Amino acid sequence: MQWFAVVMLFFLLCSSAWPTERVAGSPGDTTVVSFAYFPQAVPVAVLGEVIKRDRLLAKALHRLNTEIRFQTLAKGSDALPLLRAGQIDGVMFSDLPTIEACYQSKLHIVGIVKQSYSVVVGRKGTMVSDLRGKRIGNAIGSTSHYALMQALATARLTEHDVTIVPMDVDAMPQALAQGGIDAFAAWEPIPTAALSRYPDRFAILFRQKSNSYFVLAQNLVTTHPDIARELAASLVRAIHWLERDRKNLSRASFWTIRTMREFAGKEPSLTEADIARITRNDLIDIPSVPLLPKGAENPGSILAKQFEFLKLVGRLPVGASWETVQRSFNRDLIQQVLANPKRYPLYRFDYAM
Repeated sequence: MQWFAVVMLFFLLCSSAWPTERVAGSPGDTTVVSFAYFPQAVPVAVLGEVIKRDRLLAKALHRLNTEIRFQTLAKGSDALPLLRAGQIDGVMFSDLPTIEACYQSKLHIVGIVKQSYSVVVGRKGTMVSDLRGKRIGNAIGSTSHYALMQALATARLTEHDVTIVPMDVDAMPQALAQGGIDAFAAWEPIPTAALSRYPDRFAILFRQKSNSYFVLAQNLVTTHPDIARELAASLVRAIHWLERDRKNLSRASFWTIRTMREFAGKEPSLTEADIARITRNDLIDIPSVPLLPKGAENPGSILAKQFEFLKLVGRLPVGASWETVQRSFNRDLIQQVLANPKRYPLYRFDYAM
């Protein structure tokens, strides 16, 4: 009997020390949602700063026994392995990483969070046709890489007519200023920062449309649609709050500058005024945001052309089908939120200041 009592005591102690596996959605279970954004990308960073301070979102998720955690990343490609591993449930990033992610993982493209440009920047007085034989800074396989190829095509040049210098976008303006490269292709806010710092030396040579998207894991949308709708509502609410008052945009720009500084460990090249201007141009002043553009999923769309580009540069298999990405578009989620304003308060705000 004593031996039996000792054995029972052992099992009781082990069961209390080891975590108990719970079925998601069961009483007492807490669902943890991980959401990623990029502090160096504007206006995505601004939205990330606002959404993570949304007390209405936190309260709504608490009622659903859910906790949200925010994660900051350096660039879109950093999110790809995390999405494949199921370690993040939502992210806001640009078009080419969105395409790659949707091909590699089961995701839903829910909304658009930026309509902007990737830009080719060179010395003043330079034209795209002058880039033959020149060194061009570029992030290979990125949105700006696609923009560079489009720029070269306008002058009947190809990638073989120039020397591509792979580099981080943050290093490009200084490399151009010091003569290490003759031009660079980058996405916002790098061009704005470069032109602000070297207004008499740099000029824009070419612009290519570039969008960023609000993306959720398919597992989250199908298993926890109520949580997915709360996230979509927080996105819509954040945009409304930013456009409601210039002071709100100014405050969000301040939050963004602070996070940029903490993330990079150095002073940002942008000012609060720069961030506010980019956010207004690329987000707030776009009437349809965050609704997905009409025809974005169609063959022949800009996204479909970028899909083909990714196959060309080896980022996707040659036999990859556009239908894989096409199936990822989800126009219903935000529409469900917009159709039920009593359930999802979109014009009532409560942000942690």
